[in-house]
Amino acid sequence: MAGLVKTVQDDFSAGAFPSVAHELVPDNGLTDAINALISDDGLPYRRGGSAYKSNANFGAGGLRFLWDGYLAGGQRTVFADATHWGVLAVDDTTPTDLGTAIHFTDPSKAASMNGMLFFPGGAIYGGSRKTSAVSIAGEVIVANEGSPIVQTANPPTTPWNSGSIDVGMLLRLKTGLGDHRYYAVKSIDNDHQVTLASPYLGPSFVDFIDFEFVPVGSLSQVATIYFVAGNRLIACDGDRAYESNIGDPNTFTADEYQRVPAGAQILGGEGIRDTGLLFTTAGVWAIGNLAFRLTDANGSMQQRFEQVSRDLIVWSWPGITQWGTRLIVPAVDGVWLVDSISAPERITTGLDELYRSYVDAGHHTGIAAVFNNHYFLPILDSSNALIDLLVCRLAPTRRGHAFGWTRFSGDGATVSALAVRAATTTARQPALLGAHRTNGRVLRLPYHIPSATDADASAFQMELVSRQWFSGNLVKNFVAKIRARIASTGTTAAAWQEEDGGWTSLSPDAAAATLTGEPAKWNVGKLRRAIRFRLRSSGPFVLHSLEVFIRQSGRQ
Repeated sequence: MAGLVKTVQDDFSAGAFPSVAHELVPDNGLTDAINALISDDGLPYRRGGSAYKSNANFGAGGLRFLWDGYLAGGQRTVFADATHWGVLAVDDTTPTDLGTAIHFTDPSKAASMNGMLFFPGGAIYGGSRKTSAVSIAGEVIVANEGSPIVQTANPPTTPWNSGSIDVGMLLRLKTGLGDHRYYAVKSIDNDHQVTLASPYLGPSFVDFIDFEFVPVGSLSQVATIYFVAGNRLIACDGDRAYESNIGDPNTFTADEYQRVPAGAQILGGEGIRDTGLLFTTAGVWAIGNLAFRLTDANGSMQQRFEQVSRDLIVWSWPGITQWGTRLIVPAVDGVWLVDSISAPERITTGLDELYRSYVDAGHHTGIAAVFNNHYFLPILDSSNALIDLLVCRLAPTRRGHAFGWTRFSGDGATVSALAVRAATTTARQPALLGAHRTNGRVLRLPYHIPSATDADASAFQMELVSRQWFSGNLVKNFVAKIRARIASTGTTAAAWQEEDGGWTSLSPDAAAATLTGEPAKWNVGKLRRAIRFRLRSSGPFVLHSLEVFIRQSGRQ
């Protein structure tokens, strides 16, 4: 075909732009990208499939909460549905039901400090896999201020290493000392001694007292939002942010709090170093210098409390997570990068209309996570059914472009919460975990590793919709064919679309291909002013380039 003009796109770094006019999608972008990620080279590739982490379903209504990390009891994967909560057993795969003390109607977050996890409503957990408390009346206890060792002076009636107590239980000394704190048990050293995850902070004593080991404790400062900043636990409720004593998340002083002015309510909070950011109905406020008490001995203010943004209103607190020294914040008008110093930066330019439609519909986010420099944000409706899983590549590609968005669907994307696991072993093998919204399983989500199917054996489909290609001179020209350099293990189906018309399939489907083989080719043979193309694949797939061949002036 003499006279054909070839136009090539081999950079897709900008990601998907489903919310902008077709003609405004940039030359290095796509109209949409479903079940795809953007590689370091700026190339779209089909996501990897999920796998089951837990070996059985938990509950009946799907998970609403997921957390993974290190507590006093060791590494724990904690999850909850609307009625129960649980933890993975010692084998790291079997779910253990811990009862009804903690549950979530909607996704929410917990804060970790001193080997303990603090849940909305004030529940405290240290990693125990027990469900029953052990109360002991009258033993001579030896405890020294500043030491993590607590022991009995005489052999106890019930040996502490008999199996009724496990690591992660919370020790509370009940009488005689006025010490309300819970201390997480890090190790059971013998039949009469335990080592705590943090030093004992009460007065030294040797005394005959009552005490208890409990799997779940309760914080005196009850709040709906907890987060950690400046080595303090911050408890937010209404318009007040209460600050625990430094290094002591159990103890709150009545007058140590900041109050948001102008009748605002706190919707969420996160810490960056010694600064606590409060996301309120009246914008974002920062509490600085949290490593210091609110005032010094003379009553002079030592902390800084100021508004850093009047306009940014958080949409859903569980969607906030940290990336580097900044927070990723899903606000009502888009996703922003926020810190306490620089101006917020919006990163959803290609998704804004779609994103705001989710906000306007009354949806909310699940628990988001950053993994391999990608931000994963589940979108849920009022019944917590998955609507979308938005994915943003945060780091620049080798072409220099950052913040390219794609979207996930299928069983492997049906998650209400995500968490990142990192091991302490020599082989770190970090992993992204997900809480399955419907079957109650904990999932492993190796999205960056190509694979054929999700955990339920479904072969999810990747779909790429190209930007609008204009044939030239605002007239109908002859679009002869398209050609794609792909690496795939399965067949690839192609289709074309005239501006906003329906899709027309191109045949035949392309067979599995390698970069050293012939490019996939589809004949179009249509007179069109503008045209888009769609590629679909249900197997591992990478798109290296897309070429469109056009003859001008309608000559065939």
